[in-house]
Amino acid sequence: MKIHPHDPNATDDLPRFTDGQNEIIEGVLEEPTCAFLNGSDMGQGKTGVTAEIVHRAKWGRVLIVGVKDTAGQWAEALQDQSDGALNLRTVNSTKAGKSNLAAMLAGEPGIFFSGSQYLTAQDWDHRNKLDAEGKPIPELDRDGAPVIKYTKLPTAPELPMPVWQLGFHGPEFAEPAYVRERVHLHTYKKMKVPFDALIVDEVHILAANRKNVGRRTLLSIPTKWKGALSGTFYGNKFENAWSITGWLWPKLIDTSFHRWKDEWCALGEPVFVKRNGKLVEIEQIAGEKEPGEFVKSLPSYFRIEAEEKVPDPKLVYIDLSPVQRMQYDQMERDMLAWLKERHPLSSEQTLAPLVAEVPIAQRQRLRTATLGEMSFDENGEVTFADDCVSTTLDAVGGILNHYGRQKVVIYTDSKRFAKVTVRRMLRAGLSVAEWSGDVNSVGRDAIKAAFLTPLDEGGLQYIVAVTKAFGTGLDGFQKVCSKVIEMSEVEGDAVTENQAVHRIWRRGVDKENFEHVKIVARNTYDEGVLAVLRGRSASMAVTMKAA
Repeated sequence: MKIHPHDPNATDDLPRFTDGQNEIIEGVLEEPTCAFLNGSDMGQGKTGVTAEIVHRAKWGRVLIVGVKDTAGQWAEALQDQSDGALNLRTVNSTKAGKSNLAAMLAGEPGIFFSGSQYLTAQDWDHRNKLDAEGKPIPELDRDGAPVIKYTKLPTAPELPMPVWQLGFHGPEFAEPAYVRERVHLHTYKKMKVPFDALIVDEVHILAANRKNVGRRTLLSIPTKWKGALSGTFYGNKFENAWSITGWLWPKLIDTSFHRWKDEWCALGEPVFVKRNGKLVEIEQIAGEKEPGEFVKSLPSYFRIEAEEKVPDPKLVYIDLSPVQRMQYDQMERDMLAWLKERHPLSSEQTLAPLVAEVPIAQRQRLRTATLGEMSFDENGEVTFADDCVSTTLDAVGGILNHYGRQKVVIYTDSKRFAKVTVRRMLRAGLSVAEWSGDVNSVGRDAIKAAFLTPLDEGGLQYIVAVTKAFGTGLDGFQKVCSKVIEMSEVEGDAVTENQAVHRIWRRGVDKENFEHVKIVARNTYDEGVLAVLRGRSASMAVTMKAA
C-alpha cells in the first residue's frame, strides 16, 4: 500500500507519512554528510520511509542489506512508493540471485537486495591454512602434539550429568584438526562502479560487533551514501555504537575505539580472571556515561518512539517436576564451580553478574532443564522425549484453553523443545506449525499465509517459534494475533526479546486485547535472567533517546 506525502491539511483517508516520518525523509535528503541512522522503534515504518527516500533521491545504483526473508517487503514498499517504477533485484544462491550478483558486481544500475549472511559469505573464504608446500598445517596443542578433532560423542544414554564434562571419545570418532584461516576476498572492493547508496536494515546484526567480518565487509563496499536502520542499533552493549557510527561517519567518529570508549563509556567494577595460573584484571563497560548524549552528538540520527509501549508481561510461575529439579540443581552446581575456578577472589553473590562468561552450552542446558525432563539421544546430546514430563507445557495448555479460538504465537529459545511442543500439539488435534531455522523461506511464506487466514476459513491457529528465528524482519502477524506466550527467555539478549514481542505489538494490533505471558520456573536461573533483561531494556531506552 502506497504511503502518500505528508499533508497536515489533508482531509482524505489516504495513508500518509506522519510529521515524524516526514522529518526523517526531508532530513536525510538534505543531509550533507551523506549518511543517516534511523533508530526508530519497531513498527514505526522504517521500511516505507526508506523506500520513499530511495525513490525521491533518484539513486541509480543501491544495495539494501537486511534479513533475507524481508526481500518481499522491501520489493513491495519500493514498488508502492514509486508507482511501480522501482524493481528490486534479489541477490541470493538461486540461479536468478547469482545472476543479479554478477550484474551488481559488474556495475549495472538497479536496486539490489542481499541477506546479510549471503553478502558476507561472498566476501570471505574459511579454509585450511597451507604451508609453503601447499599442504594443510596440523593444529598443535601446547606440548606440540597434534590436536585430534572429535565429530560426535559416543552413544551413552546412561551417562551422568552434566554432559559437557565428558572427557573421553572412542577412536572411531577422531580425525586430525588443521589450522584454519579466514581470507578476505575483497569481492565488493574490486567493483569499478560504486553504489549511490548502501542501506543496512537491522544493522546491529551485521555490524554491532567491531570485530565481526560482516562489519569489515561493509567497510570495504564503495558507496557515496550510507544508511543504517535499527531500533536497537548497538545491540545489547552500548560500546557497539562505535562500530556502526564509525562506519557511517568515519571522519566524525574517533577511529580509535579505546579513545572513543574513554570519552563516552562508563566503566563498571573490573573482574579478575585466572589465565595460565595468574590473575588478570579485565575492564568492564557498564554503559554510557550520560545516557542519550552520544546520539545527540550525531549529525543525522532519527528516532520515532511508539506512542504506546508494550504492556508488562503477565508472569505465570510454575514448579519443576522432581526429575527436572534434580537435573537443574546438578547443572547449577556445576556452573557455580566453573565460575569459582575462573574467579577465585569472588563470592557467590558477586559471581551472579558473571554468568554470561559461562560457556554457552552450559547456560543453554541450564535454561533447557526448566522446559521439561531431559534425556540423551544416541550421540549423547540433550533432548526431550515427546512424552516428557513438562510443567511448562502444562501451563501452556491451560493458557491456550483460556484463550479459546484465538491465534497465538508461542516462543521458546530451544529448537528441540519447539519441535516437541509442535508434535504434542498436533497429537492433541491442534492447528500448529513450527517456525525455526529448519524452515526455509518457502515454508515460512506458507506458514505466514496460513496464519493470516481467518480460522473460519481453515487458517492456522498457533505458531511455535524459536525466538531468534522469529525476531526480525517480519510484519503482518499483528493483524490477526494479539496473544504471545514465552516458554523460555533468550539468555541475556534484550534485543531479541524485544523484537520478538514487537512482531505482534506493533501498528495494527488489537491493543485492547493484547496479552503477553511469560512462564517462569520458581527458584531457577530464569528468574535471574528476567531481572537482568528488564534492567538492560530500561537502560537501552534512555540511551537511545536524543532528547
